[in-house]
Amino acid sequence: MKRICLLVLCLTMLLSVLASCKKENGDTQTTTEKPTDTGSSEVAGTSYEDLLPDVDYDDAKVNILTSTQLQSFYIYDDGSKLAYSQDVLRRNKLVEERYGVRLNYTAKDGNFGGSELFTTAIRSSYVNGEGAYDIVIPQGYFGVLLALEGCYYDQNRSQYLHLDEDWYYQYINEVCELDSKLFFSAGAYIMDKTSAAYGIYVNQTMFSQLVDGEIDLYQKAREGKWTYEDMITYADGIAADMNHDDLMDANDRYALVGSTLQPFFTGCDIQSVEWKEDGSPSLIFYGDRLINVFDKLYAMVNTKGGGYLTGTTVEARKIFTGGKALFLAGAVSEMSLDHFADMTDTFLLLPTPKYNEAQEHYCTAFQRNDLQMILANTDTDRASIILEALNYQTDQVLIPSYWESILLKRLAEDNNMREMMRLIRASATLDFANIFSKQIGSIYGKPAELIKTKSNTLTSWWEDAGATVAEQLPKLVADYKKLR
Repeated sequence: MKRICLLVLCLTMLLSVLASCKKENGDTQTTTEKPTDTGSSEVAGTSYEDLLPDVDYDDAKVNILTSTQLQSFYIYDDGSKLAYSQDVLRRNKLVEERYGVRLNYTAKDGNFGGSELFTTAIRSSYVNGEGAYDIVIPQGYFGVLLALEGCYYDQNRSQYLHLDEDWYYQYINEVCELDSKLFFSAGAYIMDKTSAAYGIYVNQTMFSQLVDGEIDLYQKAREGKWTYEDMITYADGIAADMNHDDLMDANDRYALVGSTLQPFFTGCDIQSVEWKEDGSPSLIFYGDRLINVFDKLYAMVNTKGGGYLTGTTVEARKIFTGGKALFLAGAVSEMSLDHFADMTDTFLLLPTPKYNEAQEHYCTAFQRNDLQMILANTDTDRASIILEALNYQTDQVLIPSYWESILLKRLAEDNNMREMMRLIRASATLDFANIFSKQIGSIYGKPAELIKTKSNTLTSWWEDAGATVAEQLPKLVADYKKLR
């Protein structure tokens, strides 16, 4: 994997960029690449305009397929009341006017229920020669399958995609690369990496009242000392049967609430694979680190009753904002919603805690894993130029507007919160097993699921699941080697 020397947390509002969590096996010391946050429109003395050719496509349509769930980040709606809507229009117009194109968006259900129809639309555009789409943005877990059918263009072949620049998520793209081929990537244009990033909300009022000592959580996070061991320590003794009915439910008080514990496994840099010298992936998922995190989270949630795992994010958010939980694992976008606007207690937002202080930086998971692809049967040069421009202009225009629409609603003067927001986005990561779950087996998220279902069976589960992945992983690599 590439080694990039990067700066951490430059004090700019533009949040351009990404992190890299290097892989490790259990008790092996983590080595990681540090994130950068430059927000610069200048690259190595060369302006952005000089990176791409000065071409005019004479009003050609560029057809883009995205999901209905995120269409507000792509398709301008003149009736929208969203604060960033005008900047969606501005971003699109900047690209259209410079290159003489019309961005023609189509939105389809991009969640699990719509995956078959979404996939069919992409396949038809390629296999049937319809040319309906030039660029598609599906969720990775189903969208990547079509790479093996030859549907996508290898983005590493493009001279117009500058994938090592600040408006791309370099680490995520390194994980997407297999056999030196990159059929799908992530950049600023993929807005779920901004809106759906997980953070840890803290009820500061409750923390000050119930946790011993004067602890500056912002400072701990800033110094890289915010760990999951800290969280578990602070959580001890917080849970209480508030209505004395001998039943822990939504009416009681908890240390932690959320719909899933997966952000903590990601935050502890538990990766499914590491990369061998020849660039191929090697399975490392099950090890001391995974076992340690699983055991302690299981005990906190199911033995001590410190955690309450809800069926929905809405339920979890309601419990937290109602003053009934110390911590909430939730997307950063949630702070703009009504429950937070009505919250009487003071809250703060932190990145997902590290495994320990030796882990060089934080790792952030997402509620979604959307990726960007170029169809192989389109004008790939034109599509590459437009995709590059959309990623750049999203970084420069839309992301700052989006963050401001959240921050200024409630936290206009909170520089600590701004710093945490930058840190969370700068630590973006995506696991190999999440991207390729359909090909190698669904291990990503399974330990968190076992805890939620009160199944203390990590070792026995891995005996079967690990064998499946070990068998399927070489097959996936072999299939990629067959692709041009």
